[in-house]
Amino acid sequence: MGSVGLHLLRQDNPGKSDAELARILAEKYGHMVVVRYKNTEGLENFTNLGCADSQAAVDEYFNSPYCHETEIVYDVRK
Repeated sequence: MGSVGLHLLRQDNPGKSDAELARILAEKYGHMVVVRYKNTEGLENFTNLGCADSQAAVDEYFNSPYCHETEIVYDVRK
């Protein structure tokens, strides 16, 4: 499991959607799945992209007490 802050990604890539940022990140580092989540409950905006190379890693994001409203934004397995 590895995560990247969305704030800096958005700042470095103005005008790109989170899905586009996830695709760029996945292709650059060879990840199969990228999720986005909020690192604190109740936040308005998503804060992080999480990279996963297996279903077990994806499941970790969805089951982590530190990842809220987790959703898949890029999935090469489809």
